[in-house]
Amino acid sequence: MIRFIHLIRRKPELSKLEFRHLWNSHEFDELLVRAASMLGAVRGEKSLVLDISINKEMGEERGVEEEPYDALVEFWALDARGLEAALESEEYQQLSREMGALQAGFIDFRHSQRFFVDCNPPLLGEGADEAGP
Repeated sequence: MIRFIHLIRRKPELSKLEFRHLWNSHEFDELLVRAASMLGAVRGEKSLVLDISINKEMGEERGVEEEPYDALVEFWALDARGLEAALESEEYQQLSREMGALQAGFIDFRHSQRFFVDCNPPLLGEGADEAGP
């Protein structure tokens, strides 16, 4: 299983409320659904980080000075076959430009991160080894 993860920070001039309003827009949702489809995703989620003090405290315990990320987007694909071709297609490039233009209004690209990972079997929950470690 391959997973795309986008850790997102809001633009510093936006309040958390303003960011959440843009994040929850129908237009953004539609672009994410289109991207997931083009990438052959079998699952996709967008999540908002809880605005609770423990999130900042956990970072501070490890010496992190930045605020926690504001949100994340995740897509799951069964494998990487076709992923590179999909990412390089003109259709996806056009979608990427549309998404970038919309996201530029609320995402701090410079302080956000995105990457692909190879997922290991689950540690807990459905599909996890019942016998434990």
